[in-house]
Amino acid sequence: MKKGRDAGKTLAGLLHVVFIVLPMALGIIGYYVLEKEPFLNSAFMSLNYYTLNNQDVPANLCQEIARWMAPMVTASSIMLLFRSMRRKLHNIGAFLGGGSVAVYGNGEEKEKLLLQLGRRGISGEGDFVKADRYIFAGEENENIEKYSSFRSRIGNRPVHLSSKNLFSLCAQDNVYLFNAEETAARIYWKERSLYQLGREKGFSLKVCILGFSELGENLLVYGLLDNIFRRDQRIEYHVFGQSEEFQAVYHELGNISDPVYFHRVPWYERLDVISQADRVIACETNVDTIQGILRAVPAVRIDVMTCEEEALSLFADSGRLDYFDWKEKALRIDDVIRENLLRNAKKINLHYARLYGAEDMEETQENAEKEWAKLDAFTRYSNISSADYHDIQRMMLAAEGISPEFLFQEEGEETLRRYAELEHIRWTRYHYLNNWRKGEGKKDKVNRTHPLLVPNEELSEEDKQKDMDNLKVLFGLKM
Repeated sequence: MKKGRDAGKTLAGLLHVVFIVLPMALGIIGYYVLEKEPFLNSAFMSLNYYTLNNQDVPANLCQEIARWMAPMVTASSIMLLFRSMRRKLHNIGAFLGGGSVAVYGNGEEKEKLLLQLGRRGISGEGDFVKADRYIFAGEENENIEKYSSFRSRIGNRPVHLSSKNLFSLCAQDNVYLFNAEETAARIYWKERSLYQLGREKGFSLKVCILGFSELGENLLVYGLLDNIFRRDQRIEYHVFGQSEEFQAVYHELGNISDPVYFHRVPWYERLDVISQADRVIACETNVDTIQGILRAVPAVRIDVMTCEEEALSLFADSGRLDYFDWKEKALRIDDVIRENLLRNAKKINLHYARLYGAEDMEETQENAEKEWAKLDAFTRYSNISSADYHDIQRMMLAAEGISPEFLFQEEGEETLRRYAELEHIRWTRYHYLNNWRKGEGKKDKVNRTHPLLVPNEELSEEDKQKDMDNLKVLFGLKM
């Protein structure tokens, strides 16, 4: 694909050169070849066509075409020059105004981000531009190549890089990765939370995911991390689609209390599962599949993730389809930059640093950044996952009619203890999803073992109290 785009750019460049040079070539042919004028005179008179200074009556068709075409080239060049100057002036103004964001990439994603940024947005083309923050929204290899070439000039300014494969590897201090499918999954489980439905059904639910590509994988992972509402819940996830590689990579899924069932048969061979589902999510499927489900299972509702709205209108009368425009939502600028989420993750980490050996360290932004720079990628994303799940906990607390301040009071200790247990469950699931196991002795990063990967009731009172203290920090943060 990249080669195709490069070839397209090369062809466009060649056509542009031909467009500029063609009037000159036609003029020389008209004067030198057809009218037998000296070559230098022919070149000079042809050049005058570009400035409207040649008043000679055209003697042949080549001169006539050159006379009309050259001013068009001149006007076009002036317009391009004007646009280039205007873009540069806009970029300078945006940078001097503060809060500027340079966006690099191709196509629709880049345009959507720039539209949201408004005057703060700077369109990054082939060259480096000065900005306060950078977004590389193209394909992963292009993003890495572009960032690498600009790295020394970007310095320590924040960089947000679209990536599908580097999440467990990247630990650059100023580089934050984002992925459309991962972002969409986080947003989905917050906007379409199972919490209220769980309260109605005793937190015993079934979720079916149809089509298990990258989006489906992220929906499963974040479903396991975000749909944690009660210690005795049972939320079953039923996956239909190619999942062999996923199962091989996530080989500690069996340690998670909410079971995941991978079906090797098509969905229509397990209508018993589909008909009992509390939520059916159709990922990267087609109209025929949706139509088939609507016919085969009369009562089920379907969250459709990828069909176009025009196709959905065919089934508007069914009232059983809910459209989730994940591509649109994943490109919301706040969810790409994730400034609040990252800031809270850094505050959580600073609290851990103070709790485990740096009690005298002040809680300042500078110290938060300093401690964050010490972390590996796994620990960074553990803190980000904690901050992300905290949005779910705040939603649950509000649904119970409880204010966060209540948790800081003596009578709120039992509620705090209950929410701390849920956070411990999330913490263990995050480790299991990264293939950690329970181990003896100290934490072992090399072999991925941790002694605290146990149910909450097996923790010491000291460890339980630490979880409660950490949760107080979270609820004390300004979100």
